[in-house]
Amino acid sequence: MKSIFSERMGYKKPRTVIQSESMDDSLRTALWNAIYKLYFIGFLEQQWFRLEFTEQNCMFIKLWTEFFNQKIDEIPSKTKQGVDYIKERFLKFEWFEVYDIVEFIIELTDEKLFVYAINSILEENLSGYRVISKEIVPIISEQEIESIESALQIHNIVSSHLEASLKLLSDKTNPNYRNSIKESISAVEAIAKLIVGKPKATLGTAIKEIENAGKIQIHKALRDGFMKLYGWTSDDEGIRHSLMDEPTLSQEDAVYMLVTCSAFINYLNEKYRKFDLNLSGK
Repeated sequence: MKSIFSERMGYKKPRTVIQSESMDDSLRTALWNAIYKLYFIGFLEQQWFRLEFTEQNCMFIKLWTEFFNQKIDEIPSKTKQGVDYIKERFLKFEWFEVYDIVEFIIELTDEKLFVYAINSILEENLSGYRVISKEIVPIISEQEIESIESALQIHNIVSSHLEASLKLLSDKTNPNYRNSIKESISAVEAIAKLIVGKPKATLGTAIKEIENAGKIQIHKALRDGFMKLYGWTSDDEGIRHSLMDEPTLSQEDAVYMLVTCSAFINYLNEKYRKFDLNLSGK
């Protein structure tokens, strides 16, 4: 699918990028199209509903009687009327009800092709969910999304890196997970530079200066963890960790880094604010 102008130019707000407790029209339509193409096209070929033992007929009966709780003798005689009934409700469902019916169909059919198609759609549309072992499960929570939103509000320099990370992550035609990860860690580096007031400092030197100043104490394990993350994404002094050489970096890797870096940015900002200090620029 060709990217649209607003996506290429970054005019869509980051809040809508990772869909956790919501579902936009693009995702809803893509899920309906997957259901329709894999199941209802064959069902519609028979024109009239028949109580015959076919996969499409059995699935429709179960949807009608078990999912929608309708009487079996009130199934429309024309198959198109039956499909239109389901479509109408599908398009009006709450976001979680859409996942209910998708999960119901997965359990009903156990079709690997359908699961693959659904997971591809969820990934392409940056849903916070995936199908794992026949169940739709979250890969990112609302709290994690709130953490990203909070970090975006701290400072223009920090938010520019996080917005770049989101843009690279959300490109539907050519997502760039490697550079999305780099932008996420660069956002951490940016806030550390702001705290020490040295725009040319590296994350490592900035963190050391923050601690040496005696105002912000960072737990050693937390500090060491982020220094290792920085090493994974940095070319500084020729360091190149195998993570960044990995050819199969996934959306999950990039989302993890975005969430983790946003949390650390919020952590540093709160530590900084305890001394009545504020970062100007937002």
